Amino acid sequence: MLDVAIPELGVMAHQAIVDLAKIEANWSEILRQVAHRIDKIGLTQVKVVSLLSSLAKDFKGLVLQFEQEISALCASEDFSVRMIALDLSSRLEIEGSLPPHERSKLPLIYELELPEISNKKEAIPFSAIRPGETLPDVDDPIELLRPLMTEAKLVAKFSNVPFENLAYRVCEFKKTLISENECNKQAEEVYRNWLEGVGLKLTYHRLRPKVAKLALSHVVCELLDAGRIPPQGVDLLRDIFKRSDELLLELEPAIRPECIVVPKAKDRDISHKHDEWLGNVEQGITQFVDRIDTGKQIIGELTTWSWLDWDLPTEVRMSTVCHPEWNDDVEVTSAYAFFPSMMSWSAIDYPEITATREPSLVIYGAGAYIDHGGVEWLALNPSIGLFLGWSVSDEGVFCWINEKGDVMVESIYWKDGPISRQPPKMDDICSNGWLVVASHEAIVRIREHIGDAVKANAVVRSYSRGTYNPITQNIQRRNRW
Repeated sequence: MLDVAIPELGVMAHQAIVDLAKIEANWSEILRQVAHRIDKIGLTQVKVVSLLSSLAKDFKGLVLQFEQEISALCASEDFSVRMIALDLSSRLEIEGSLPPHERSKLPLIYELELPEISNKKEAIPFSAIRPGETLPDVDDPIELLRPLMTEAKLVAKFSNVPFENLAYRVCEFKKTLISENECNKQAEEVYRNWLEGVGLKLTYHRLRPKVAKLALSHVVCELLDAGRIPPQGVDLLRDIFKRSDELLLELEPAIRPECIVVPKAKDRDISHKHDEWLGNVEQGITQFVDRIDTGKQIIGELTTWSWLDWDLPTEVRMSTVCHPEWNDDVEVTSAYAFFPSMMSWSAIDYPEITATREPSLVIYGAGAYIDHGGVEWLALNPSIGLFLGWSVSDEGVFCWINEKGDVMVESIYWKDGPISRQPPKMDDICSNGWLVVASHEAIVRIREHIGDAVKANAVVRSYSRGTYNPITQNIQRRNRW
């Protein structure tokens, strides 16, 4: 299942292989399958090297059988793969290969004076493509880069390369790395039909954006090897092109806590009285609770449920403890707007992430750049934990302990069906979410530290009506904490 472009199945395959490695009799088959895939370019290679990185924790002897391959990948022309391989080689004390000297000279395309691309508007507006429709074939560098325009402009800025030259170089890589018949509209339609034929109606990695990211990753390596990207740029690009997150790959969700309320099949009126349900968004505010069944207090929550009828009525509930004036004038339309967040944050880097001084007890990671193991996450603001002298434990998820080893704050990830499942399944409701919970002792310490605070609760309800711009309604309530 590592080869299937469905994120949830890729994570399940990763976890299953790590479990199989616990039985030494399975090693020969694992070695054979890894050897078969480690030289494949693209996301499959990212998945395989990430798997070796996870296996290295407990099965170093197994992973060292790929010592030569790991060393060679330290000079990979794919920036995403190179960064994973360099980290893995450092942990295993393997000497990584260096890029060949000839890569220090850039191809002529970077030096040409190309006309400015003045019209950067969409050739085919995204709104003109129906939900679920495959993307049309294009031979326009701007259209190829459309899903990664911000990242491409950032690379151009860091390397001091005109955007036009970079765009055309990405287009050249796209044509040479993957054959046209593997990534065009027809190829995606064939792949979609295969997935539907085996009953897999789940979100998958679309081919064109996947190829665009691969091509741009090769451009980054080319510019890096030529000395065109400064060290501070490398650090940021490492975060942006990090396509897997080992911590989240190992994460197995709990069952939905009883205190988290979602609709039941008997509430099927929701599925055909959308406007009435949307207008009653205040009802969602009543669903928040202060504690879980163990008595620990909830200081952060992110709950999402979707009813799988054609219009996908969806509710997102969010809560945090924060300063009374923090974001009090912001319209809450998503978790990214409600919680402190940065696109480049990765769970594997927690708690050593930057810019977390916002006055909120919890922070949010969107997993936006992560293709393998990229679920959203919620955790204690690390600046709070570090100030109180706590440390992150290897046990639990985003788990903070005091000097005696007592758990102060931890996150709970739960899941009740794949939220990315596609309709229609008229009687099915899928949900998932996060809770950040604190012990009584932790609450006392936090209150002493933060002073005046409020518990902010927000609800966003939406349904799609078969468009990319769903109809939404939101509400926020704040109470003294």
